[in-house]
Amino acid sequence: MPSSVPRKRTRKDPAARRAEIVDAAAGVALREGLECVTLRRVAEELDVRPGLISHYFPSADDLVAEAFGSAAT
Repeated sequence: MPSSVPRKRTRKDPAARRAEIVDAAAGVALREGLECVTLRRVAEELDVRPGLISHYFPSADDLVAEAFGSAAT
């Protein structure tokens, strides 16, 4: 019988977490297109809950704008 080992949660500095989210969103934009950058898709990419993404980016438009700026540079 396989046992389920809970993952240890890691609390990151807010600036580091925000940068991680933007990097993941930029990666999704470059691989799949800007229209695929959603709170849910970025959460899947980082293996976190969508609520964490919406904590840093209340709307998908905010995330897309920042991801676009990051992907463009």
